[in-house]
Amino acid sequence: MFTISITEVIDELYTTKKNIILDEIKVKKSISWIKNQQNNNGAYTTVNDLVSPEQSTSEALSTFHALELIFDKSQAKALTFLNMSSDENTEFIARRIIANAEQENDNSSLVLQLKTYQNQNGGFGFIQGFDSFTLDTAWALKALAADGQARSSEANRAITWIVSQQHVVGVSRDTFYHYQQVVEQGDIDSLIAKS
Repeated sequence: MFTISITEVIDELYTTKKNIILDEIKVKKSISWIKNQQNNNGAYTTVNDLVSPEQSTSEALSTFHALELIFDKSQAKALTFLNMSSDENTEFIARRIIANAEQENDNSSLVLQLKTYQNQNGGFGFIQGFDSFTLDTAWALKALAADGQARSSEANRAITWIVSQQHVVGVSRDTFYHYQQVVEQGDIDSLIAKS
């Protein structure tokens, strides 16, 4: 089993990301603060959160994964909380797929469910049968990429739909291939920001 300490992560970040200035004490305090927000049900959330417990919990798990922290019992409890969520919209299914993919868990049933939300035009709606929406389509693309399906027909159709929604004069034919590359590299957040 591979283990890594917070200090090792921070040291690695210092050496590989020279343009990012990190204060080791502040990073440790931030991680500690997030961990201290965990509720009895496994969610990482506070009373003052402006987002749902599923959103804050999935963001916390993704942060821990990005920092390569050891997957511990508290994170396992948080993942169980996410997986038990009854919310079936595109974003929340995508968040569960991403969190499970980060732990190399099987996502086949979640991915199949997500794919049923894709419309004929290639976009994804809030839930099955809803009109395509850029943000939901971007979340679906993030989930497909996390599950290793960045080059799937569903991902290609979703990219094509997002490109068709841009209201910028002069979008070139190469835009599709740029977005496909963005999806393959896991940088879906840049698509969300552009939309």
